[in-house]
Amino acid sequence: MEQRRRNILAVLGFLVAGAVVVDVLIVTGSLSSNALSLPFGSSSSHKTEIHSVAVFGDSLVFGATGDLQTQLAKYPNSEIHGVIGISTQQMESLIGEVHQSKHPDAIVLALGTNDMIPVYLAQNDTERALHVINISNHQEAVLQGLSDTPCVIWVGVQEHNTERNLLVYGPQVNATIRSNVAKYANAHYLDWESVMVGHSDWQASDGLHFSPAGNAAYATAMIEAVASVC
Repeated sequence: MEQRRRNILAVLGFLVAGAVVVDVLIVTGSLSSNALSLPFGSSSSHKTEIHSVAVFGDSLVFGATGDLQTQLAKYPNSEIHGVIGISTQQMESLIGEVHQSKHPDAIVLALGTNDMIPVYLAQNDTERALHVINISNHQEAVLQGLSDTPCVIWVGVQEHNTERNLLVYGPQVNATIRSNVAKYANAHYLDWESVMVGHSDWQASDGLHFSPAGNAAYATAMIEAVASVC
């Protein structure tokens, strides 16, 4: 009980102050030609030869499925799981099943936006803190289960618009992702916010999903990240 109280107090402080964690992959540059400029170099030596990539995500991945299929053509044994409205917790079992049965060389996790719904709807700071702890626990459980996967990339959520109060809760969820990714040598964080910011034409009219250009950019960022760090 005392430890739980300390965890809540720690997260309450985190909710106010935010967090800065290292091991952040920032992909920048123009995506008009499907080419990304990576600040740490063009292409690192692969830990393993990539033949298969599994992408897991919510409606943002669902919307980008066609673009992802095109981008993944170079990795013939690949699959895409984009489920509208799904959270990390809800996707956890499917991620485990695919990992255990098909052993993808690289796994991309584009999850987190729907994780924020309980935080957004919480009535007070204590409830919000408990939800953030739960979000972080499920993120870590997924990464722990994938610790023997050669390469895992977790794509951060948007932070720049007001839909679902992403201005407040987006950075908090991204901070939990970065913190958990930093615990695993095979995991990398793709800072999608840094890629997307300033590209208003990538945003759909609902302020959450992407336009056709945004879907193409989203797919490109993920697959270029695989090519660079995996």
